[in-house]
Amino acid sequence: MNAQVVFWLKKINLLIPFLWGVFCVLLNYLPCSFLPAYHQSFPIVLIFIFYFSVFAPHHLGILAVFLLGLIDDFLSTAPFGMHAFIFSLFFFVSNLIRTYIFRLPFLQLWVVFAVLFLLIDIVWSWLFKMASGMWVSASFWFVQYLIVCLIYPFFMWLTGH
Repeated sequence: MNAQVVFWLKKINLLIPFLWGVFCVLLNYLPCSFLPAYHQSFPIVLIFIFYFSVFAPHHLGILAVFLLGLIDDFLSTAPFGMHAFIFSLFFFVSNLIRTYIFRLPFLQLWVVFAVLFLLIDIVWSWLFKMASGMWVSASFWFVQYLIVCLIYPFFMWLTGH
């Protein structure tokens, strides 16, 4: 095979995780309503970021995660840069503890994800309060947290971990 073709195939191969991340960001905006008064959106991209930060950090870097956050900021009504910061923080913290959680059994890894997601969600709620002056509804927040934590095992099953 031509060396130039191999070079471009490797470059395209590096884009595949980022494109899956863009798909997860877009999946976040599908209409889904479990509570009649609220439009629920589930940050499935955080599961995606957690997976790549723990199991394949060389495939998705912090710059790509920051760009995913900017795309999410562009699509949402949140203050610009908030999702980029939250996604980057989530990637950084989960990558920081990667060596400690890499070999954990599935249930313990699930608990680590749930705790980390809880902490990031609290930071997000606090930043949202600081930027907009209003708190996120507790029922909305709890349902979102519960659904994402329940989706996590399905995502890990799909990836084979």
